[in-house]
Amino acid sequence: MALVATGATAAWACTLPPRPGLVDALVSVEGRLPALPELAVSDAARVLLQRPLDRGEPSSAGLEIAASEVYGVPWPAAGPQQAQDDVARAADVADWARAASRSVSAYGVFVRDSALGAIVATGTYWTSPLLDRLEVRKLEGPWPGSMPNTRLLASAGSCQVRARTWLELPIELVEEMTTADERADDEAYVYLVANVPGGEPARRWIGVDELVAAVTFDHPATRDAVSFHAWFAGPTIDPVALARALPRVRSNLGPRALWGLVQDLR
Repeated sequence: MALVATGATAAWACTLPPRPGLVDALVSVEGRLPALPELAVSDAARVLLQRPLDRGEPSSAGLEIAASEVYGVPWPAAGPQQAQDDVARAADVADWARAASRSVSAYGVFVRDSALGAIVATGTYWTSPLLDRLEVRKLEGPWPGSMPNTRLLASAGSCQVRARTWLELPIELVEEMTTADERADDEAYVYLVANVPGGEPARRWIGVDELVAAVTFDHPATRDAVSFHAWFAGPTIDPVALARALPRVRSNLGPRALWGLVQDLR
């Protein structure tokens, strides 16, 4: 993800290009997304997700209408004066991005290996009218210590959307929660879209019991990737098992709020 918040940078301080277009504004809100029209839940979102959000593209009426519908914020129309005034136009686009970002939330999700005394996986869970997803980024190596860590948390979210809420899960808990249950009638799967440098996004299904290897980038589907997005399919975690696991999750949320968030994450 090219646009990330810094520890001391507020969302309103995001800097867009001198002549920002719609894709620039979207990247500042959502970060970089590959083309994922098959995962869109609405026709308007499908229009936006037909192209990757990783390069500048000229705006079109169709894209602007779709973005207005997805975020509930009308795309700014260019008046006669604005057509001659790049500064005014850029300000209007920045205002649109700030307004659109209010419907998007980002939560830092971190996996800690107590044996190493370090964070070994870091990601962001996004809730967005464009696309809910888990985004996982490759660490250069184990991150010493544990959450809260301002610098590590700043790597989650986007330029416009800061991750202020975090969850830290022991790697042993993730392994337990993703171990295949032989008694289950249906298996759970994870759909991965991996960002491989110099190549097209790689799509692949893996078993949920392969998730730990994937998030630590020790899996064939993610080994050459720098990041990936993930979605879960199949049976969810039993609520009783989830409740028993919750005390082992560290977070800056209170117990009731954490319960609600974890239910949404699974």
